[in-house]
Amino acid sequence: MNEFTNSVVSGLVTAIVWAMLIWLINLGRNLIVTHSLHKNMSRIGVSYGNDGFGVSLKNETKIPILIRDVTLLTNKSEEGIALPYVEPTHEFMLTEKRTRQFQSFKFRTIGSPDMKKETTAHGFVELPPYTGGIWKIEPRFFLNNMDIRPISARATVEYKTFLGNPKLIIVRSDEGSSQLIKDMFADFLKYIAR
Repeated sequence: MNEFTNSVVSGLVTAIVWAMLIWLINLGRNLIVTHSLHKNMSRIGVSYGNDGFGVSLKNETKIPILIRDVTLLTNKSEEGIALPYVEPTHEFMLTEKRTRQFQSFKFRTIGSPDMKKETTAHGFVELPPYTGGIWKIEPRFFLNNMDIRPISARATVEYKTFLGNPKLIIVRSDEGSSQLIKDMFADFLKYIAR
């Protein structure tokens, strides 16, 4: 009977140790991925033209992510303006540091045939690793609401954890990107006024 008890206790301890190890790996990976997404996606790009004003987001991680929502925050509303997905970005800009770090790494051309302009059934956009997309609102919205000024942006991002569970995070534009949004919006207003 004593041998049976020892076997059961040994099996339980082993199972607990493995469960804790897997939990720690999952926790560590989530911290790394979340930090990477916050760091890389907070540098939001700005895009404007005849088709509207919006932002571009890049997935500079090694994992696919799902963009659930992109919102342009304004001076008039806490909720902001939900931006619809328009297209994949046509070029991928890397900082000089990242370019040197990945000199031998071949980046996928964004806008290539393997990256389609597709959304999920819920309207979410999947960004494969090292790709990006553009979300815009039409110019007439701002022509009809001249007192609204974008001040920053945020995105709701989903990724799969080590265990396969979905994890949601909210990424906000950093100070430099927020200033870029304000400056480029002033240029956009001059552009559509001509």
